Parts: sequence; C-alpha cells; structure tokens
Amino acid sequence: MAASASAGASGIDGGHPRIFLSPDVLEGLRTRARGNASTWTALRSRCDEYAGGRVEYPDGADYPGRGSIGEGYQGQGYFGPLVELSLCYQIGRTLDAGAASGYARKGIEVLQKMTEKEGSHAPRPEHDSVYGIRFYGVGMAIAYDWLHSVMSPSERQKVYEAIDRWIDAYEKEGFGRDHPQGNYFAGYYAAKALGALATEGDNSRGAGHWREFLTKVHKGMVAPFYASHLAGGGWPEGWGYGTLAALNMAWPAWAARTAKGIDLIREGKPDYTYPIDQAKYLLHFAWPSRKTLDDRGTIHANGGGSAFDPMLAYATWGFANLWSDPIAPAFHAYAREVKEASGASQVEPWVAMLLWDESAPDAPFDTSPRSYVAKGSQAVAMRSSWGKDAVWASFTAGPYVNNPDSGEMLFDQGALSIVRGDRPLMVYAPTHLVRGLGGKNRETSEGTRIENQVYATLFGEKAERGLFNVYYAKPGHVTKYGQIANTSAKTAVGRFEDRDAFVVVRGDKLEEAYRPGTVASWTRQITFFRPALFVIDDRTEPADPHAASWLAFHLARPPVFRARQGSEEADSAGALFPLLPQGVKPTVVDVFGAGKVWRAEIRAPQSHPSRPSRERERRQRWLTAFDASASPPQATAVSLLGITEGKARGVLARGRSASYVLLAGPDESNRLEGAVAYSAPAPALHVLSDGPPGASYAVTVHGTTVRIVPDGGGGGTTVRASAQGIAAFRTSGDGKIEPVP
Repeated sequence: MAASASAGASGIDGGHPRIFLSPDVLEGLRTRARGNASTWTALRSRCDEYAGGRVEYPDGADYPGRGSIGEGYQGQGYFGPLVELSLCYQIGRTLDAGAASGYARKGIEVLQKMTEKEGSHAPRPEHDSVYGIRFYGVGMAIAYDWLHSVMSPSERQKVYEAIDRWIDAYEKEGFGRDHPQGNYFAGYYAAKALGALATEGDNSRGAGHWREFLTKVHKGMVAPFYASHLAGGGWPEGWGYGTLAALNMAWPAWAARTAKGIDLIREGKPDYTYPIDQAKYLLHFAWPSRKTLDDRGTIHANGGGSAFDPMLAYATWGFANLWSDPIAPAFHAYAREVKEASGASQVEPWVAMLLWDESAPDAPFDTSPRSYVAKGSQAVAMRSSWGKDAVWASFTAGPYVNNPDSGEMLFDQGALSIVRGDRPLMVYAPTHLVRGLGGKNRETSEGTRIENQVYATLFGEKAERGLFNVYYAKPGHVTKYGQIANTSAKTAVGRFEDRDAFVVVRGDKLEEAYRPGTVASWTRQITFFRPALFVIDDRTEPADPHAASWLAFHLARPPVFRARQGSEEADSAGALFPLLPQGVKPTVVDVFGAGKVWRAEIRAPQSHPSRPSRERERRQRWLTAFDASASPPQATAVSLLGITEGKARGVLARGRSASYVLLAGPDESNRLEGAVAYSAPAPALHVLSDGPPGASYAVTVHGTTVRIVPDGGGGGTTVRASAQGIAAFRTSGDGKIEPVP
C-alpha cells in the first residue's frame, strides 16, 4: 500500500510529481494496480466513465449526469473527478499508456474549464467569501502537479495564474482569513501550501507563496493555535464541515514531506500533531454503532447529520500510518468497521487507493481505554464498553475555539450527551431537531419552520440559546442569555479520573462561557457508574439573586422520571431523576412542537424580591441522575442518600444485582470533611468525591450503616483518595470492604 511506505524527500528540483506521490509511494500504487487490487479497479472504472463524458463550464450544468463533470456546489463537482483522473494517469502511465493518456486529456479539459479568467464561463473566486477555494484551489494544485508532464507551457500558466487568483482573493476578502480555525481557512491553508509546492519553478510567485505559508500561515498561525486548542483532535464546527476541513488541515504536512523533506508534524516548534491526533479522537468520539460522530456543532438539515464518513476514517488511518503512529494498527481495524457500518459500497476511490491498504496489519481496538480527554478542546468521551450496543457519553468544558465570527461551534460548554448504540438518549438538540429533514423533507413548510426556529433561538434578536443541556440564568431585564463565543474563557476540565468501574469528570469556570451579567459561577461534576448510570452534580450562582435559573436536559423521548423496573418495555429511552432541589417538579416542553426533542426544565426556587439575598440563597446545589439502561429490569432506582451523621450530600442508586453510592461535599462547601455516616444496601460501589487530595479514610460497616472517618481515625478499613481527591470502595453482603484502586 502506498501510504505504508516512507515518503522520501524529493525536494523542489523541477521534477514532478512532488505532492504525495514520492517514488516509493507511486511504485507501491502501481504494484497494487498490476495486481488488480479492488481499490484500483474501482478507481480505474470511475476514470473510464469520465473519459467518455463531457465537462461543463462553471456556468453550465452543475450536475450533468453519470460520467460527465460539472461544477457542482462551488467546485465540489470538479474536485473528485479531477483528482481521480490525475491519479489514474500517474498510476497508469507505465501500465497502459493509451488509457493513461486519455485520463490526462480529460483531466486537462477539467482544468481548462475551471481556469477561465474572464467572460461568462469564468468562476468568481470572491463569491461567498471565497468558499470555493477548498475545491478549486486544492484540486487545481494537485492536478497541476500530477498532470504537469502532459500539459503545455501555456496550459500550465493558465492553471497557476488561476491558483494565484484564488489565493489572492482569499487573502484579500476571504471569510475567516485572520483566524486559523474554520472550514474556510482550512481550504485556504491547503490551497496555499499545495499551490506553492506544485507550481514553484514555473510560477514566479510559487517560492514566495511557500515562504509565506511556512512562516506566516503555518508557524505563525496554525501550529501554535492547534497545539493550544486542538491537541487531541476534533473539529469544533461539527462534522458537517469537519470531514473535509480536517483533511485540508492534514494535506500540507504530507505534501511538505514529499516535496521539501520537511516534517511539519514532528519537527516544528511547536509540533503540529493535529493530523495524527485525529485517529484517537475519532476512535473515542464516534457513537458505539460506528455510524455517527459526536454531533455537536453546526449540522445542516441537508448535510447528512454527523454521519461518520468512512473516507475520513480511511484517510485518518493513512496519516497515522505514514507517521508510524502506534495507533495505526488498531485504527485500521476500526476504520474497516466504520466502513461496514456505513453501508457504503465503496469509499471515494482516490482516497481508498492513495491512503488505504486492506492488507495492512490490524490490532484490537477494544483493548483501548474506555475514556479519552481531548486536551485542546477540553472534551471528554466515555463508554461502558467497545461493543456496538454500549452506552457512550460526551462532555465538553472548554473555551470557544472556532472563529468567533463564524459561530459554527455553538454554545454548550458544560453539556452532556448520552447515546446507547446508535440511539441518542440525552440529545444535542440543534442537531437532533433537524435530523431527517434533508432532501425533500427540507422543502416542506415544517422542515423550514424547524430550521428557522433553531436559527432564531441561536442567533435571533432574542437568542436565548436554550437548546443545550446546561445551566441557565435569566435576569428579568435581559432578553438574550445563554453562552457566547468567549475565546478568552478559562473554562476547562478541572478533574478527570477513570477507575474502570466509574469515571469522574468536572467542568470548572463554566460561568465564563456566558453572557456577562447572567451567571456568577457554575461547576458541573459528572460521575459515570458503568455501565449506564450518570450522576450530575451542579453548583451554581446567578449574577442576579432574583434571576430565574434552571437546568435544561433535552431528551429524544418525553422524559420518564423514575425507573420502570417492573415494566416489560423492550427498549428503554432512559430515566431522568431530579433529586435536588427537593420537591421541584420538572417542566416538560416539546421543543418547537416538533415531536422530536423534549426539554425537561428543573427550576430553582426563587428568592422573594422583598427579602435581602444572602449568599446561601443565591447559591444552588443540584443533583440529577440519568439511567441509560437498555431495558427497565436493568435500571436502577435513584434517590438522595440518607445522611445520618455529618455534613454531606449523596445519591443512592439501587439495582437488581448491585447498588451505587456517590458521596460529595455539602452545599456550603466543595470539600468533604469530618465523619460521615449513611445507610446503603450491599453489595455496592461507593465513590467519595470532594475529599482532600491523597486523604486517608477509615471505613466501617455495621448492617446497612456505612461510616467514614477522615485521617484513619476510628479503626476499620483504610481507603485512600487519589490526587484528585476521589476515593472508592466496595461493600459486600457479608460486611467486607474492598478499596478500589
């Protein structure tokens, strides 16, 4: 396979190809073609279709039918055929010169139709803030390099002048040109690098383009920003934009390696590890079914949701393999499962040929950790197992890292999403509301209404941004509330610990994600008791003591507020347990009356306006649990823990075979201090959060009473807290106590 060979440093010596197709890579591709590999057969078949079809100008038919080539959406229709024809030529020219010549002629025809400078046929680079550079600029650069030997000097000049026009247009008026994170910028990033590398030596501006790319664009903007904010992978705008954008942020690293012998990933200051970090991110942030990626960010109704495109999986494996990343064998096995789960008959032929090798070694991915922190974006993924029916959740607690002018990242720091298998339970509402509204459904008045209401809620004149699983505070005098694009927020994952049986994660300084004057403080801690129970511990304070404040949880079905343990329901959608504040009945809202998302609003009792507010009245403690079990017999019954001694708050979840206890600090403090006793059945798993780091506890059990004494006083079994202040132990029916390491 091509990508498995180490890419040599050919340098810019006048020779072509330079981009990706180093001599060893190209020889590997030809070897596979001589062996009639299925990836070559698929690619050649596609090229044969194009060779007999027609090519439209940009003002012609966008979608002229099978075998013919049109502009499509702002150049998307040109990109795939152009790269495929160019790759077919490079592979085939030593195998079947006649066929290869036909592929080259058709590729050059596409280039000529794309590069008209004036008149009605000429594309307009400035259209839509230079959106099309991702297809025109990148596609022309690759084809220029791969078809260089069969183009005349005048044909080459026409192409490199067109590449220059697209780069100039973006640098003058392109959207997001001053911020390195966004799908527009990603297209420019790839076009600038690949265009420079492809045309240097012919184009008098090529060398200058490369110097600007390397010093100003890559080292000056991209590498430091991605090292700080996207270490660990991901795409903040959502995977509707992310599939193409993530690839565009990776192509220059490979091209620099083959054309210049420069390793942007491991030899920069700072290193630019984003292209190879992506494998670990995709492994962990895909739903258990392998069909869908974490659906945060902007997903349009006609964009296919956040489906896990197997092309992205294949290409991501290719990059990991090129740089010999240790995850490559496990991700190879995983990418194959992504392809199978998608139901696609084939992946884009040029990607499958260039970056995939079916015969490459596999390793088990189900031995990977069951949780992951993307340190740059401060996002956490956790799951019960690597099975396709597992319970999976994602939690985000980072600053806004997308270009704030774009607003594609949306506004849900501190939010939790929960999925079982391929079924969303606690949902990301902006995506779930528009899911299924693509194609003809999007043209219906109902589809348009829902999309418009989502947009108005997020960006309209009132813009309460009330579609997320977060805390809300609304002072009486404001119309807009919710979170904003605060890029300077110190919001972060302040605590993370995976002890196999459970995961604890905490988001700190979440208030900094909000509009000023609405939220004074908010900390959210989530304890995930595997396999299916989540306990959510919120401590909040509104900026205005008389503000209405509430928690919102968006669900894929009308919420159930207790476990139906005696029910025979075959496929439970989960149960929500509002525990604190006590006695508060949640309000349930069918969001937009669409019958797709139901919001449970748990509202805090409000201070009376005539009473002076004291700190303890402003601060609010919330405890909420969600059981994601697949069937009612597996579910737990959740209640507040009965504290019989000391100051603490806790949750007790009773299951058929075992119970779970979460013990946390009291409302007045974040710290668990002094002796505490409570009643809990056995066997049970007990988790103590909020203790001092490294603290020692003496635990005794008498009947159903568990007593915990700090500093080892009072005898009993010694249990020690971690550096995060978390201690855990199990109790058995015969009174034994076993510390959990």
